[in-house]
Amino acid sequence: MPDSDSPLSSRREFRSAFRMSLFFQTACLAFTALLLDGGEMFRVFLIAALAYWTIAIIVATRRPRQPTLKKVILIRYGFPLAVACTVLGRAAVAALS
Repeated sequence: MPDSDSPLSSRREFRSAFRMSLFFQTACLAFTALLLDGGEMFRVFLIAALAYWTIAIIVATRRPRQPTLKKVILIRYGFPLAVACTVLGRAAVAALS
């Protein structure tokens, strides 16, 4: 197993991670747009997608030619983490109100 801090041999892994994440986000946003909850879940997923892409662009532009395994994993699987953080943040704000 490669070291998580060593650079990967190719940027193909980076592109593959972006493609997988984009596909997953598109599917999630399409399904949440179809829910009959007044757009609440769609709004949560949209905020999470915007937060994810902000972080992903920052991570990708720091060392675009030599992505590490940690960065590729963050790009590939970071969207569910962003959704969880958005849901928890929204629940915390609702509890304080």
